[in-house]
Amino acid sequence: MKEYEKHGLFGTKEFYTFYSMKKRCENKNHICFNRYGGRGIKMKFKTLKSFIDEVGFAPTEKHTIERIDNDGNYEPGNVRWATYKEQANNTSRNNRVTINGKTRTVKDWAKYIGIEESSFRFRCSNWNKNKLLAPKQEKGHGIYGINIYFIQDENKYRARVRIKTNGGKRKEVYIGRFDSYKEALLNCKKYLNE
Repeated sequence: MKEYEKHGLFGTKEFYTFYSMKKRCENKNHICFNRYGGRGIKMKFKTLKSFIDEVGFAPTEKHTIERIDNDGNYEPGNVRWATYKEQANNTSRNNRVTINGKTRTVKDWAKYIGIEESSFRFRCSNWNKNKLLAPKQEKGHGIYGINIYFIQDENKYRARVRIKTNGGKRKEVYIGRFDSYKEALLNCKKYLNE
């Protein structure tokens, strides 16, 4: 009986994953060698058993193996089962941004704030880092001086109005936080009409 048939896992997802990792790192003729072994990534698991002892069996057929540190080896502590979406967030092509000690991809930050990815990229290039997480400003009410923002963390709308004082200077007045956009807008209008 061949070595790889002894464990009874021949033909399983885990079996093919283990030997695919090994080939990518060690076989110079493998189509993906230049992205793995060719850039110094090594296969540190000696046996299929040691690999399975580390990561267990794949939770679903949709899971594939991922290196947590994309530049690290296939070794204990640096591999896990992940979905394609999870893996897409862990490629060397992703731009990561750290704000307040938390690191996420540009796409994840944009989703968190509730804005388009391109808008968040613009913010990263043009805004002060302290303002990158400013909530999305709602549009469409058509009234000059009313600002309504959606605050993702609180699931609330923050409302402010800009008014001119008797001396002709502009002043921002905080109106409050509201459960709905409509409620925020009504309170802003009510303040302006007082």
